[in-house]
Amino acid sequence: MFTSRTTWQAEDYEVTVTVPGFGSVDAAAKFGNAMGLRLRLVGDQLVLSEPDGRHHVIDDAHASLRRLKDGRDGATIFVRAEDFEPVSLPVAKYCDTPNLNRGFGSLAYGVLDADGAPVSLPS
Repeated sequence: MFTSRTTWQAEDYEVTVTVPGFGSVDAAAKFGNAMGLRLRLVGDQLVLSEPDGRHHVIDDAHASLRRLKDGRDGATIFVRAEDFEPVSLPVAKYCDTPNLNRGFGSLAYGVLDADGAPVSLPS
């Protein structure tokens, strides 16, 4: 089985979401790269919505959060992966966090194998 991994930006935060259960790399990649895939907060729930109307409520086990380190400004300078630090915050608290409760823009997608290792995407 394969897992789709998508990364989303919300102001100074990055949220990475995983959705397991795909039978092939291609299926997981198509899911993560689907036009119209949206991540949003609905009350205290993080919801990944597919273009066909299906929804996935993302729990703490399938979401990870990173924030820009102090002194960095993602709006005015180029940032790199090392400019972020992990944040331990339950998904239910995202809605109460300034700059995390405004909406999400899609940044990247990928696929993980059964062991959690990244795999090459189909061309």
